[in-house]
Amino acid sequence: MPNFLLMMADDMGYGDVSLLGNRSLPTPNIDRIGHDGLILSQHLTAASVCTPSRSAFLTGRYPIRNGMTAKGKNRVFLFVASSG
Repeated sequence: MPNFLLMMADDMGYGDVSLLGNRSLPTPNIDRIGHDGLILSQHLTAASVCTPSRSAFLTGRYPIRNGMTAKGKNRVFLFVASSG
């Protein structure tokens, strides 16, 4: 059975690891994982900030369906309970 590794990081872009083009910051361990496996690079995120994006990934629902919407001008969330 194959292993499956998903890496989620805040504000990480496609070219932020050296395997995908970054020459200013070496990432040899991430590069080794990428060379030994399969890189899936055609994905989108449900939101531009951390909490709603992660809630969408973990639940399979859009952030607004999980109660992960911004109140006022704030774009960063504290974890909140929602009826989901």
